[in-house]
Amino acid sequence: MNLPILLLSMCLVGSLVAQNSPALNQKTAVLIIGMEAQDGVVESFDGYANLLTSKGIFVYKFYYPKASWEDIVPLANKCSFLLYSGHGCSNCGLDNEYGGMVINDFVSAQAIVNDLHFENYPIIIYNHACGSAGTSSSDPNEIGVKEAINRITDTALPFFMSGAAAYFATNYYGGPEEILEAIFEGKSATELFKVQIQYGDHVVNNKPIVNSPYFNNCNLGVSCTKELVNNSNSTVKIDYNFAYIAPPGFRFVTIEPVAKN
Repeated sequence: MNLPILLLSMCLVGSLVAQNSPALNQKTAVLIIGMEAQDGVVESFDGYANLLTSKGIFVYKFYYPKASWEDIVPLANKCSFLLYSGHGCSNCGLDNEYGGMVINDFVSAQAIVNDLHFENYPIIIYNHACGSAGTSSSDPNEIGVKEAINRITDTALPFFMSGAAAYFATNYYGGPEEILEAIFEGKSATELFKVQIQYGDHVVNNKPIVNSPYFNNCNLGVSCTKELVNNSNSTVKIDYNFAYIAPPGFRFVTIEPVAKN
């Protein structure tokens, strides 16, 4: 190899390693870690970033305390994936219930609706955020399926109002990686949900959402774990740890806006 070609090759390799902005038409992901996130989340999210990068996705990281909503908004509007881990806010929703994020400050569901106008119909993935998959850390042994569903739809709704294509929420360590791997393998939302059942979760809901223009044609799937916490009176603790909202046949390659009535 002659010297000019060698220099050119070195420059190309260097530009790929040091890429600090997405290439033209390159898909992007926004990874957000909020205030007081659980131990190990940073390492986990760095792993998700590596996975996304290996699939050709350019990744932006916003880890508390460097998680300003003003900085996130313009990049989130163009992203194909948005991942969040942190507190779920029990009174930040559109109906003063669950929704939003707690990053450098509280981000309400209304702020999401007002500020986010998605261009690429992203996949939203919540991890370890109270209410997002149904369960909250302060819950009693059982909150009931109806309350779990309300929390899930409350958390997901502002993103669908802003143009999201699908929503997944998991309280499992490594859950987002499994979701991403399944998505890149071309699995549908329903196929991905079935994997959770194979792990031993119990399905408590997997039905179409009715009477909501923003969730039109979407299924809502919820699974839970059951643990005997008191042998003497057979008390069982039920945790709702995985949920999805998406058209049942949704796949990453079929991203399109959810039709509104």
